[in-house]
Amino acid sequence: MSPLEISHWLNADVPPELLALVPVWRGLCFPGPQSAVVWAATDWHQWVFAAGEPVSTLRLLTRTVTFGGQPVTVGGIAGVMTPPAYQGRGYASASLRAATDFVRDRLGLPFAMLGCYPHMAPFYVRLGWTPLPGDAIFAQPGGLTGQRFTWNDVILILPLADQPWPEGDLLDFNGLPW
Repeated sequence: MSPLEISHWLNADVPPELLALVPVWRGLCFPGPQSAVVWAATDWHQWVFAAGEPVSTLRLLTRTVTFGGQPVTVGGIAGVMTPPAYQGRGYASASLRAATDFVRDRLGLPFAMLGCYPHMAPFYVRLGWTPLPGDAIFAQPGGLTGQRFTWNDVILILPLADQPWPEGDLLDFNGLPW
């Protein structure tokens, strides 16, 4: 693997040529019909470059969720994408390590959280992430706020500090999911 450069930008500062890649990569990384779920806006974009070329990206946000009735502030990770031509080279793993360092060191948060398709969960588990049990509820435009939703995907957490995750089986995103 060539040396990597990892950059973070606030959403408003992402170079337009990188933003233009997002829908293209989404089609490559998540083929087929897209979900009708309305997703939360994120605060940060992270891009990974190898030999000056973008090879992986993800987005980050801060949110206080509720699990088992307890509020927990997490660094949410969304839109993890490495196009097929770059997969299998460790770019997504490096991107996730950098993102969790960012969540811990720059945002000062004790947990990172993300959702993924069930077939991708083993990848995250190998990197130390833990799937959450139970269901999730979240807001949606059009009156679905608080609707109990059986999450078809897997939600995972990664502890980043010496703080226990609450016991329970219901995650409330306290807003739109990411």
